[in-house]
Amino acid sequence: MSIKNNPYYDRIYYLMIMGVMLFGFGIYNIPPLWKTHSDLVPLKGSLRSANIFIITHPNQDKLGFEHPSQSVQLIFYLSEYGKKFIVSENVGNEYYSNRLDKMLKMLRKAREITVWIDKDQLSELAPEIYQLDKDGKTIMDLESIKSEKRPKAIFFILGGLICLGLFFGLKYPEKARNLVSNWNN
Repeated sequence: MSIKNNPYYDRIYYLMIMGVMLFGFGIYNIPPLWKTHSDLVPLKGSLRSANIFIITHPNQDKLGFEHPSQSVQLIFYLSEYGKKFIVSENVGNEYYSNRLDKMLKMLRKAREITVWIDKDQLSELAPEIYQLDKDGKTIMDLESIKSEKRPKAIFFILGGLICLGLFFGLKYPEKARNLVSNWNN
């Protein structure tokens, strides 16, 4: 039976759409992985205010049951800048983040806080934080930010390539067979 006679043939375009979307999300997550200290600008100041907020995200499964998940956000402001700095962590069903609570206590005891942001985000109200220092001691470093984003980028890019490979393999089966047979030789 030919693939074109298959009643699901029209649905292979969903593979292409999904592949392009996943690949695009992966590419979107790559630029933070290339950041170095030379791309960042330090903003030094003293703490004006800081607090932790819990945000509930309602999620509904296919049967209509709600499974809310929480994210914890540490939001703080420096006296010298009119910017909002946010450190966020997804905590699932918990209502507490030990890491952010320790970070809040450190920030409240600090004499000087240095927030490292991208040079291109200097004019933004809530720039993305790449490193956070308290009295010259790093409490959140650039490498930990990179290591959080690296698996996402790899997953999305590989998922996109697999979906696109399946799409082209199903859409053009003869060319796919020739490509695979030439690759093996």
